[in-house]
Amino acid sequence: MDMAIAGASEAAARWQDTQLRAQIERLEGSAGQSRDLEGLKNTPEDLRKAADKFESLFVYMLLQEMRKTVPESGLMKRSGGEKMFQSMFDEEISGKISGRSGLGISETLYRQLEAAARAKHREPIGPSA
Repeated sequence: MDMAIAGASEAAARWQDTQLRAQIERLEGSAGQSRDLEGLKNTPEDLRKAADKFESLFVYMLLQEMRKTVPESGLMKRSGGEKMFQSMFDEEISGKISGRSGLGISETLYRQLEAAARAKHREPIGPSA
């Protein structure tokens, strides 16, 4: 029974890793497009949403890397289910951290994207926040 649980938890961990890699690839793939902002609507809402998602992803990855630096005691082995729950918890916490006052990354990124959109179109895209 333990082998079945271990196999399921390993599969869940692989699935989560695949999902995270897909998110990163989507962000990297859109990075080239966002440089010149072609194909984007450039509405303040879209820019804000993209900046907020970026900050949330950044905080999530930061939490994951920080957690890797904490050594396990060896007293109790962590199960795959616990690791998956911890990852889901980190994802939720990262959304909460970036959703409140955040780290300021979202606001800075939003301002840069807004300035780039204004420069490209030489007109305001909406009221500044």
